[in-house]
Amino acid sequence: MTKPRDSIAHKERHIILLMACYALGGSKNSIHSEDIMNKAFQWNKEKFGWWKQTYKNYPNTLPLSQGLFKARKYGLDRSIKQEVIFPAINTKRFKNIKQGVPFNYKKTIEILTVARLHWIKGLEYTIEAMGKLESVNFSYTIIGSGVEYERLMLVINQLNLKDKVKLVGYVPNEDIFPFYEKADLYVQYSLEEGFCNAVLEAQSMGVLTVVSNALGLSENVVDGKTGWIVPKREPALLARKIESIISMENKKINLIRLNARNRVKNKFDLSRQKKHLISFFNENLFQ
Repeated sequence: MTKPRDSIAHKERHIILLMACYALGGSKNSIHSEDIMNKAFQWNKEKFGWWKQTYKNYPNTLPLSQGLFKARKYGLDRSIKQEVIFPAINTKRFKNIKQGVPFNYKKTIEILTVARLHWIKGLEYTIEAMGKLESVNFSYTIIGSGVEYERLMLVINQLNLKDKVKLVGYVPNEDIFPFYEKADLYVQYSLEEGFCNAVLEAQSMGVLTVVSNALGLSENVVDGKTGWIVPKREPALLARKIESIISMENKKINLIRLNARNRVKNKFDLSRQKKHLISFFNENLFQ
């Protein structure tokens, strides 16, 4: 006898999700699960109504590993096949070019953030931390556009950082490599974050990473092993952490780089994600 979850209606749900993913660009682009579910909901409100109700009840910035637990709590049918498949990047494209390269603190330290200019990204706190760096010759570049541009420029001017902090605007993903290549340190000091592919890209290219303790970022970085986690809204602590990294021995720095690169390659590589997606849908559509 056919099980309820193997019914035509159940398979239709998976087909709609596959179609939604394809309509949004397939695996070629960076696609958020929320975008896929929104598209599926537009096509079939009856089958995906549970999703809209779920997202009214909890924030969309939960770590991915907690997402299924919360979704079940707020109505996701447990009879539906469920699995966490993490976002991914092409590690062959984002190659490690910094392994073994000395972190020379005597030169200008290049610090980078890729984020839309929105309060949720904690950029005001990050800029404030830059103003608290002592005896550090640095240049901080923020890639991204958004509604907070004028306010952030005001903060930069108030802290007399206009010669050290640059807002360069939107940069297409295919043109972002030179920024990673130049960077010594990548900072993602968000107030809330679901998951950050830019952190993966930086780690894959051997750039040291510092993130906040916003929920999702804990899945990007293993504190002290693949990067560093600093409590959010604490710019003084962020400044001290950056200073400690700059003064760290090259042996320790290269170990962090290697650990981060290996973790991204083993857990967040695009080829691995594709295998999981194919396996997941084949098992549930064609069994």
